[in-house]
Amino acid sequence: FMTVNGGFNPSDLNERGRIILRAVVDMYLEHAEPVGSRTVAKHTRLGVSPATIRNVMADLEDVGFLYQPHTSAGRLPTEKGLRFYINHLLEKKGLTDEEKEVIRSELKGITEDVGHLVKKAVDVLARVSGQAALALVSHGAEDELIHIEFVKLRPNKILVISVFNSGLAHTRTVRTRRDVDEERLRRINQYLNEKLRYMDIKEVRDAVVREMMEDKRLFDHLMEEALDKATNPTVNAPEEKVFIGGAVNLLNQPEFKDIARLRHLLQAFEDKKTLIEILEAAVDGDSVTIIIGEKELATLIPGCGAVVASYEEGPGIKGSLGILGPMRMDYSKIMSLVEYTASELGKRIRESN
Repeated sequence: FMTVNGGFNPSDLNERGRIILRAVVDMYLEHAEPVGSRTVAKHTRLGVSPATIRNVMADLEDVGFLYQPHTSAGRLPTEKGLRFYINHLLEKKGLTDEEKEVIRSELKGITEDVGHLVKKAVDVLARVSGQAALALVSHGAEDELIHIEFVKLRPNKILVISVFNSGLAHTRTVRTRRDVDEERLRRINQYLNEKLRYMDIKEVRDAVVREMMEDKRLFDHLMEEALDKATNPTVNAPEEKVFIGGAVNLLNQPEFKDIARLRHLLQAFEDKKTLIEILEAAVDGDSVTIIIGEKELATLIPGCGAVVASYEEGPGIKGSLGILGPMRMDYSKIMSLVEYTASELGKRIRESN
């Protein structure tokens, strides 16, 4: 193969180069160690000498697909090489019948709200993959609020329950500066559920503002605060959108023995903004999305990769789930795992609705 004016076209890589690059990446993904020419010779059976393979590996290094951590070591794939492997050489592995049954059985028979189903999906995804699993529950503009309930827990503390047509149910507590009696809450519940059923979030908020202007006695400042939290669940609580499972699995990966890298990862789990960014990459797509490298992971968790897919929460409403781990993941297997789990999750949500 050759480079032209310092650039590289995938078609420039001949069959031998592709076989050797695939072998290096496959063995690196499995063992997390530099791969030497003799090892490649044993695994590929190309019928050429280790010296010839070394020359090809040197050429792959020249175009930025491999690098040598030190002089006497074998080669490792670069981010660029891993991207090429994923885009042009990766062959997806199917799941076994046993793996499919584990996923189906975990989601079977669950009739709670969507949040419970998603949490179950995250847990089984983490367990089967041995990596960290993530999910994003969408609260898009297309959500329709179908029921809202205020329940007095104790003086100055109200439980707000909001249910959406997608099957999502949100609960949160609101502290009020003045106590509100239960009879007043009952009247407000009845009024809202008669007037505001099947409106989207923006329509609910607009309607409430209009009603407040017309009748200050019914919707005072205390109820305005409660309604704001009920009809806009993403405000001040972005962390409630994300489910995380199996984070402890990553501690078993050799990449995270590096304290600095582990710190970046823990920070991402703590503030969740990066995780939402990763998961949102899949919401608008219909297929599995693979994200690798510092640029695509916002430089906040370098050395990591993610495989994500969307699932349907309701008509026109999508969430996403996936796996986060080191860039050295078995993408061929994990793609199938994420895709199948997302499909089963969407199926169960439709059944429960």
